[in-house]
Amino acid sequence: MSHSNKTLLITLTVLLAGGLLHGQLEDISNIIPSHVIQAEKLEDRFVLTGRSETYSSEDRPEGVAVLLDKSTREMEALFRFLDVEGNLTGWVQGKLIHLPDSERSIIYIRDELCKTSVMFEYKVISQVGFPEIITAGIFLPDLEEYPEGEVTRKQADTDLSKPVIISRTEWGARPPTHDYSPHPYYIKLTLHHAAGFSADNIDEGKEQLRAIQDLHQFVRGWSDIGYH
Repeated sequence: MSHSNKTLLITLTVLLAGGLLHGQLEDISNIIPSHVIQAEKLEDRFVLTGRSETYSSEDRPEGVAVLLDKSTREMEALFRFLDVEGNLTGWVQGKLIHLPDSERSIIYIRDELCKTSVMFEYKVISQVGFPEIITAGIFLPDLEEYPEGEVTRKQADTDLSKPVIISRTEWGARPPTHDYSPHPYYIKLTLHHAAGFSADNIDEGKEQLRAIQDLHQFVRGWSDIGYH
């Protein structure tokens, strides 16, 4: 392999790895740089505190989240917020979801305090070590509008065999939290990456689907799995 091809391969590998690293939050949030401001061990607890960079008060985020690596299910997450006048709230309890087949978790909060904030701090408390901060993000209000009307459907003859369909009941889907917004097209198909890492079998695939629904319903506040 030539030197130029090796360089290209390395560059592509780094870019792909970077995309996979941040993908869980990039799809559902506006990424905000953040950094660790303190890491201390207090008796049997490891306490990691981080801070986001500032963002516009006009963003009025519905919530915030932080993607962690080297994490466990037994962690506590706290958040506090700075408003445009420089007032800092007290610490508020956050929530956590674990991404299957990985050591990653997302800590998050959806609260009225988020809407008046221009910066947030987060604290992760663990009993087994410090997690690694991958990235952070804010959830902007969903202002997208979809036109009213019936969705036109067409049928075409193809040589493609029908794929096996796994129903929502089979993979354990929860019902939507509110009505769907119909999309005004029929020629597009949405494919979604896993919430954690790729599945090696059907059971792991079903687990990944449940994790994506958790990510979209609980963390982002959408109606259902997918972008509703």
